[in-house]
Amino acid sequence: MSKKMSYIHFIRVEGRENSPLNVYTIDFGGSDPKFLEAYLEAQELYLKEEWGAALEKFNVVTSLAPEYGPTQSFIQSIEESKKN
Repeated sequence: MSKKMSYIHFIRVEGRENSPLNVYTIDFGGSDPKFLEAYLEAQELYLKEEWGAALEKFNVVTSLAPEYGPTQSFIQSIEESKKN
């Protein structure tokens, strides 16, 4: 699976209340297909706010690519969301 960009999250920008900006990471081209599949599944679960399942899947992603920083951002966001 080759992918040039991957959606990370959206951010809200002051002055653009009704138009959040999407944030992407670039170039998954050389990544392990297992990583890509797990990452996309985790991201989908995250967007559905299925925190437990998303956290489990992001932990799989971390085991496949511990150096991939956005995964840790998602995990941190999940942990904060679960507190609320």
